[in-house]
Amino acid sequence: PPPPPPRGGVRRVCLETKHNYASNTRLALRVTIPCAASLSVTFDPRNSTKGGSDVLTLFSDSHMKELVGVPYHGPPGAQNWPAVPVVRGGALTIYFESDDGPPDWGYRIFIQPLGGDGKAISSAGMWFESVPGVLHPTRGKHDISLL
Repeated sequence: PPPPPPRGGVRRVCLETKHNYASNTRLALRVTIPCAASLSVTFDPRNSTKGGSDVLTLFSDSHMKELVGVPYHGPPGAQNWPAVPVVRGGALTIYFESDDGPPDWGYRIFIQPLGGDGKAISSAGMWFESVPGVLHPTRGKHDISLL
């Protein structure tokens, strides 16, 4: 289980793959921070996956229909890992899938809860859940840090 939240609540969530991630990884996770009016998502500048075949996709809904930003993949840099738009509401679905080829560094994302004024807030609670829209079994590992 993840470590307990710091005193004063969760200020930011760090979610990442193992570095390097494993081949044939399929990870799907929904992060919910109920007190957040919106979420700010940022990437580690080292994010790197095999372009075109190992892809991180973000969704605002649990059915994985409402895409946030673009599918993210490829070597480090803003052309492959551009800024993520602010996510309205307090939930985000993260989906990552890799093929059977050699893996790369992977990804690390930071999720910051925002209040109605758009400023960073701390949250007393949050939860993670599997995504029912993923029909195939998930494989791989997310590491979660509460900052």
